[in-house]
Amino acid sequence: MTQPLTYNPHEIDEDTFLKISKSSFMLYNMCPRKYWWNYIGLPDVRPPPSDAMIRGSKIHRVMEPLIVAPNDPKVQEETIKVAKEEDVDGDMGFAVMSDLLVMLEEKIGKYELLMAEQKITVYDERLDVYLVGAMDGLLRTEDGKIVLVELKTGNFNSGKMSRTRRELAFYTYMLEFTEYPRPTHFLYIAPDATDAKLLTTLEGQKKKVVGTGLTQGIFAMEPLSLRTVNAFMKAYEKTVGELKAKDFPIKWNDYFCTQYCDYVIQCEPETVGLCEDPTQIC
Repeated sequence: MTQPLTYNPHEIDEDTFLKISKSSFMLYNMCPRKYWWNYIGLPDVRPPPSDAMIRGSKIHRVMEPLIVAPNDPKVQEETIKVAKEEDVDGDMGFAVMSDLLVMLEEKIGKYELLMAEQKITVYDERLDVYLVGAMDGLLRTEDGKIVLVELKTGNFNSGKMSRTRRELAFYTYMLEFTEYPRPTHFLYIAPDATDAKLLTTLEGQKKKVVGTGLTQGIFAMEPLSLRTVNAFMKAYEKTVGELKAKDFPIKWNDYFCTQYCDYVIQCEPETVGLCEDPTQIC
């Protein structure tokens, strides 16, 4: 009999499995309690997508045909058609992304697209967990590089790049359970980036291939490092262990929690001893 999947660690027993997506993995590492509220405490409560999220989804859909062959006139024509359908043909991020992909092919040479926006589910037997994700792209260059691609709209700085590197490490581990080749490089495409400090830092690193738009936007390709792999594996094994142990502590931050977390009203009283830990009340 096929085993059912679940995002809810409270339902894990001999008949169910833990399922972790890239976003749930990143959320747990940001704050285990926020993960609990999202997936367990209030699993049916979801705020509507923001304008930035809607725009980001549209830009992702537009990128799919463009990344296949950015210099091909027929592909460019198809991309403009999709952009108009998604109502982003006048979006600066779309225009910049088109230029960045053309520049990318000029810098790294022609490449073969192995996958784009493909949803994958794999089973990690060692830790008894399902992993799910949808990767923006996987490329093979003419000189044999295997490049895992991530498109990030919105603000892009060194902190966001570090978080994206962890996300790509998650996908890299997933690919070990598939027939796809293991990535040798990560590629970040950020059409809205305007961080001059990040650009200066990247251009000073010889192992990275970097390109920029005229007024905004950046791409950076870097080799996958052993340090990145080891850091991910440590966090991944810790996350799986704590989820199975149903451990959801608050990772409190006076600024971040009060400014950006939807659950601050639920968590703040607990931090000063005014209420019990809801994760232990079953």
